Amino acid sequence: MLAAADAHLITIKRGLEGVVVPSKMYGILAAGKPIIAVAPRETDAVALGEKLGFSVGADPDYPDQVAKVIRKLAADSARMTVMGQSARAAASGYDRVKELEKFVQIVSAPRPR
Repeated sequence: MLAAADAHLITIKRGLEGVVVPSKMYGILAAGKPIIAVAPRETDAVALGEKLGFSVGADPDYPDQVAKVIRKLAADSARMTVMGQSARAAASGYDRVKELEKFVQIVSAPRPR
């Protein structure tokens, strides 16, 4: 189902920066689809997504900006293709085994006293 869309929308409410990464982001990356992240710039969906080329961000407090970003992306199929390729490339960095290994390292690390 995720592969059927041209692009996907992820929303993150202001105030949740650094707290949540929507789990659907990983499936979208694996499907090789671009992400429109309606979220504060500090979120991974925007900052990391723009750095790696799989997402474009729009400020959730400005609906006109959200509409503008969607229209601009919809009109640029070449950019959507490149973003999709970037999404698929980024997906390998979020493999379940790799993520579990990161979690084990964090939990196993010595705690500062």
